[in-house]
Amino acid sequence: MRRVVLGAGITAGLALAVAVAFFFRPQGSETPQPRPEAAASPSSREQGYAGTGSCRECHEKFYQLWAPSHHGLAMQAVTPEFLQSQLKPQENPIIIKDRRYLFVFRDGKGLVLEQGPGPEQTYPMVQALGGKNVYYFLTPLEKGRLQVLPLAYDVR
Repeated sequence: MRRVVLGAGITAGLALAVAVAFFFRPQGSETPQPRPEAAASPSSREQGYAGTGSCRECHEKFYQLWAPSHHGLAMQAVTPEFLQSQLKPQENPIIIKDRRYLFVFRDGKGLVLEQGPGPEQTYPMVQALGGKNVYYFLTPLEKGRLQVLPLAYDVR
């Protein structure tokens, strides 16, 4: 008798689980199909980064509140003004295994020099991420991609 009740309970539980799964199944395609005009227009990747200025026109009040905040300054261009106001020249290279890294400021540009086996590599710093405690720097790669450099700059 006990086995019959246990078997009936398991069967009822499975039937309930199947009914719930059927009731909550996705209806149609979960991925929205692109509109024909959207498919014909260039993607945002092809158009490039719009920048924060594109928000300012419609949202001036919020832009003024956001821009000077840590979030507003979390990614910014490495300019001569940025280099002068936010960073100090590095005196000694950072050594990691068989490589030496040095932050250098030349002609208003920030560079990371990498020395090791083979020829010296120079990576321009074009964008800075962070700022409250540390900066990470981005360098350009092929096809307009940006790569985070393997070093960080301690603000303190």
